[in-house]
Amino acid sequence: MVAHSAPPEEVSTELRMKRLFARFVAFGYLAYLLVLTSDIADSARSTADWWLPLAVFAVFAPALGLVVAAAPERPHRLGVAVSTVAAGFLLALATWPLAWDGREVDIDHGFWLSTIPGLPALAVAIVWPPLPTIALLVTATVGAQLANAALRVNPPNPLIEIPWSISFTLIYTCAALMALRTARLLDRTRSSAEATAATASAREAQQVERGRIDGLTHDWVMSALLAVGRTPDDPGVVRQAEEAIRQVEQLRSGLSDAPFDAEAAAAHLRSAATAVDAQLGIELEVDSESSYPAEVVRAMGAALAEALRNSLRHAGTGAARAVALRVGPRSLTAVVTDDGRGFDPAAVPPERFGVRVGIQGRMRQLPGGGAAITSAPGVGTSIRLTWQAA
Repeated sequence: MVAHSAPPEEVSTELRMKRLFARFVAFGYLAYLLVLTSDIADSARSTADWWLPLAVFAVFAPALGLVVAAAPERPHRLGVAVSTVAAGFLLALATWPLAWDGREVDIDHGFWLSTIPGLPALAVAIVWPPLPTIALLVTATVGAQLANAALRVNPPNPLIEIPWSISFTLIYTCAALMALRTARLLDRTRSSAEATAATASAREAQQVERGRIDGLTHDWVMSALLAVGRTPDDPGVVRQAEEAIRQVEQLRSGLSDAPFDAEAAAAHLRSAATAVDAQLGIELEVDSESSYPAEVVRAMGAALAEALRNSLRHAGTGAARAVALRVGPRSLTAVVTDDGRGFDPAAVPPERFGVRVGIQGRMRQLPGGGAAITSAPGVGTSIRLTWQAA
């Protein structure tokens, strides 16, 4: 037995965006760790020995968790990963006053925690709502800048540095929040569009099936009942009734969707015509080795049969009729002609279900299908059914 793997689940735009941001923030942490190495070492001159390893581990180690959580099979861990990143930064910041010995240090670039307060906010923006994200940004920035002002020998004015730092990092944080919001809206729009398309498809399928049932009822059942009422002993009427029963049985049991080859398509069309009029003269040309969709062959057969029934009903007694069938390369053609009384196609009333739905409607529903009716009073009628593969 061969095992078949299930198709991969479609990944939402929001989830792809979250994974991308997680990797981006993790790379940012790694880059800053390399850039801030000297500042980290300078800051350690005025703190207890236990604080630096704790702070570096708490701030930078959770970034590895972001990389793991960004893996396709672990999206549910993103929330834990970003919360760990935020908690690590706040832990390092909160324990710094406990480890500081009160001495000021001459640092070129400032206290290293004051350089990266926006990274934890970018991380939590992946999962957290906007207000908690911004609250974390403000808390981390204010705490880090106050520590920077206390530690450095000649610190910048915190009343200027804090608003500037918040404004600078807020731009990137808001951009991340808006990008993720846009991704969520895109997913909702796509889901809504797919649901609408599915509903429309189901409605169209129902209409097609209803039209198929209506067509079968009109084309075969009603016609057979009317014919039986007029001439119950006619062998042709018996065959028509048997064909109506067969069509109903096929509708109940379902039909195969396998394509027809050229010979099978020709046989089906010929059978559809002779089921209506067994004495009919049929000209048949098969010049193809193509295959034809089952839906197309059955629809054309039904339209052909309806065209012949209309001729039998309305052409008048004594009218001669003929059918020409051509099965060509990726095309089908059926022409029904009679020399009967004819009619004005433009004057056909809407309630003429056979012409409007049974013939024209059936063929127009097929991509590449068409029905042309040529007639005039006193000169007969020609109905040309065509289908051409796209």
